Amino acid sequence: MINLRANINKPDQQAFLLTVSPRKFFRILVLISAGFTIVSYSWRMLCIYGLVNSSKLARIMTKFDVNLENNFPSFYAALILLLSSFLLACIAWASSLQKEKYVLHWKCLSAIFLFLATDEMLALHDSLTDYMRRVFHAGGFLYYAWVIPYAFFVVFIGLMYIRFLAHLPVRIRHLFLLSGALYVGGALGLEMVVGFLITSHISMDSLVFLAALEEHTEELLEMLGIALFIYTLLLYIRMKFGNLGVQLSDD
Repeated sequence: MINLRANINKPDQQAFLLTVSPRKFFRILVLISAGFTIVSYSWRMLCIYGLVNSSKLARIMTKFDVNLENNFPSFYAALILLLSSFLLACIAWASSLQKEKYVLHWKCLSAIFLFLATDEMLALHDSLTDYMRRVFHAGGFLYYAWVIPYAFFVVFIGLMYIRFLAHLPVRIRHLFLLSGALYVGGALGLEMVVGFLITSHISMDSLVFLAALEEHTEELLEMLGIALFIYTLLLYIRMKFGNLGVQLSDD
């Protein structure tokens, strides 16, 4: 849980301490992620079975569809990516003050997650699909051809961060890898599966159900991966630095 506590340092001055429980905060993120997914998938099933005839309700529910942009789930996804970027920047800053190694690695990770947050809000990756599809004559698993450059980037970052991962505490390293597997598995892996389903010769009825299941599983894995990553970063901050704070001076 997040608690705000005030301590009196001077008669006319208060210092506020924001206390965060990594485990409880993680649970909140998991509940929000699961809630969005359940609502969105339930709505999709109602639409597939033709049980919805209200256009007004349809307009409202599009705000909760995890597969659409510019709505509550996409804003939430961008927000937790932005929070990840902020926490990574805090770790980079604290590491630089303590003359730690791999400060640049933390900074680069912060920049990457800032880009991912921007991509989530603006759907930048979708703009690559048509171009990459023409260049690589992509189809099947590569139907959503934006996965090609992103997959190469993931492999490149993975190779560049081998030593960085090796220096992390064992528990943190394992959580890093697990959260990354969840996020990449959803964002790239299941996106490729959806592409294969769309270009396969299965019946339209089967495609509608399978695509809905795959798409919602994909989005859920992405959100859970980032939630676990935030939990991991909070654990690392507590383990490495005890706590982080900001003090404002008069000059």
